[in-house]
Amino acid sequence: MPRLRRVPSRERPDWMAQADRLGYDYYRNSDGSFAWREDVRYEFDASALALIRKVTETLHDLCLDVVQDAVGREGGLDEFFIPRAVQDTVRQSWQRRDPFVIGRFDLAWCGGQPKLIEYNADTPATLPESTRMQTVWHRRRGWPHTHAALDAALLTDRLRHLRQKGLIHHTVHIVPYPDNTEDRTHALFYRQWAEEAGLNAIHCELKDLEIELPRVLWRQNDPRGKKNS
Repeated sequence: MPRLRRVPSRERPDWMAQADRLGYDYYRNSDGSFAWREDVRYEFDASALALIRKVTETLHDLCLDVVQDAVGREGGLDEFFIPRAVQDTVRQSWQRRDPFVIGRFDLAWCGGQPKLIEYNADTPATLPESTRMQTVWHRRRGWPHTHAALDAALLTDRLRHLRQKGLIHHTVHIVPYPDNTEDRTHALFYRQWAEEAGLNAIHCELKDLEIELPRVLWRQNDPRGKKNS
């Protein structure tokens, strides 16, 4: 059976200063608790890691099936509260098979099996701690980093590949959610990775974006010129 163990671990006395230097500055939650801890760690054996990889790939494919159903069925996007004004944009993006970059599954470990909590495909947070913090932590402990959660080089390689295939534009806009420390930190990381991939990365604020909705058509058979609702 795949094995996952939660075991005590020795905390580095300077880990908070190290996190600040790496740009990971939201390790403390608003209630005072810590989002990053080093007094415990989780150990996965090889079969557990293989199972998690298999499960996440299966879950991702199932989520794409849900999108296909919602896009192809009348009223399907309404069920996900997608505004009517942008539903055609969503359908066109799906029909073009626009590529994705990264997503994050939240899983619970139940009786030796991972169970889905949620799929953060649109807000894949925890990247700084999954890349730089874990890398430094492994090195300081003298442990191999081959089983780390994420290698940042995979992200830059993915972006570089998408650009070479003409699937993304040379200029990308990185827009964090307003007044959110975690989003701001992620935007800085994404900008650096995009620039490493050779892209022109523009970091801008949400309030500075202007959104132009599709023009509303006039009714052809209405002499009063009323607009469609």
